[in-house]
Amino acid sequence: MAQATEMNGKQKAAVLLISLGPNVSAQILKHLNEDEIEKLTLEIANQRKLTTEQKNKVMHEFHQMCLVR
Repeated sequence: MAQATEMNGKQKAAVLLISLGPNVSAQILKHLNEDEIEKLTLEIANQRKLTTEQKNKVMHEFHQMCLVR
């Protein structure tokens, strides 16, 4: 698995949803259209071994993006 800085947006979104867990992820997926859900669930299924460091980097990047907006 690539480092967070080497991941594309879809990969980062998949890691974020994995990190947030099924309950929170389900709440997010409710706001997406069918095509987006399909692409993200496929990407989630393609994720292999994620390290804690990779998850933390994606979560940190997401948190920083939220603070800027």
